Amino acid sequence: MTFDELYENFFLRIYNYARYHCQNEQEAEDLTSSIFEKLYKKFDSYNSGKASLEVWVFVIARSVSVDFFRWRKFRSIFSFTSEQEETLTSSQDNPAAKLEQDDKEKRLQESLQILSQQEREILNLHYYQHLKQTEIATITGLTQSNVGVILHRAVKKIKMKFGKDYE
Repeated sequence: MTFDELYENFFLRIYNYARYHCQNEQEAEDLTSSIFEKLYKKFDSYNSGKASLEVWVFVIARSVSVDFFRWRKFRSIFSFTSEQEETLTSSQDNPAAKLEQDDKEKRLQESLQILSQQEREILNLHYYQHLKQTEIATITGLTQSNVGVILHRAVKKIKMKFGKDYE
């Protein structure tokens, strides 16, 4: 795989990963750029025997993100508004369904604020980046069972906060 192919295959996922962590689009673009800059510099060091390409990409993305926010002294995670989220998803034709979706999104955003940074990070990697627990364990340095426990407890907290509308 060439770096151009890596960029094409992972750009949207990395941008969404960055957007998940940032308060605005400009900051997400800056973080995405920093991640791909690091991936480009490290591209020749990728070893498929150690980890899958996907895991390698997200290990670097996570590392760059930590450095990025440490440098900026910025620790607020998952804070987009419904309007900002709308730019990342396709618009709906049904206004009533759109209003209902916006309301659910707002309540979900509020319920996510009760989670720790680690819980939000693991939920992001699992549900938004569609990584397996073993991959998340590799990225975070936790054991697979620990990742599973954290996921279970985080989902339980969200269900309690979000109520019966949780899917």
